[in-house]
Amino acid sequence: MSTIQLTVVTPGAFGAVAPPDRLDRTIDEALNVLLWEGVIVLALVAVLNYNLFFGEYIDRYDQSSWNSSEMGRVIADYAGSFGSLDSAWVVAHAHWVDTRLVAMNAGDPLRDLEIWPEELGATLTVPPPKLFIVKADDELGLSTLEQLYPEGLMAFHQSRVAGKEFLTFFVSAQVANH
Repeated sequence: MSTIQLTVVTPGAFGAVAPPDRLDRTIDEALNVLLWEGVIVLALVAVLNYNLFFGEYIDRYDQSSWNSSEMGRVIADYAGSFGSLDSAWVVAHAHWVDTRLVAMNAGDPLRDLEIWPEELGATLTVPPPKLFIVKADDELGLSTLEQLYPEGLMAFHQSRVAGKEFLTFFVSAQVANH
């Protein structure tokens, strides 16, 4: 009958061979080394992923997406103080913000606040006050609102991300009643 001799190579000391009588201790040492190597690798991966996600990814995301949360917050403040979501709209502009996300951020996930400039006349029948969110460079939307509501108040909203600014156009109940 032949016997089989077992030798173990530990990861921390590549090339070191353990004699069979030290097998138990060598396996424990090997597992300990593997554990610490795993902890070091996980820590390194966590640091690299943290920098990618909270640094590079966030910057790229901010530059490529519109600030629907900021617009939603403005509409939620309006609806929570003296207006309502029924009298707030986002004037649609090609390739701009997803107006469903604005509504979701304003507190109504089932609504779409989109209205195109040629549809703004339909808002005349809605009782004031009224709030419109307009893309900062949307000349057609803004001029249409100014024609429909000549005493409306326009305000510029600075975004936390450069180039993502927007306008609000407010029609108060007092202005509409005159």
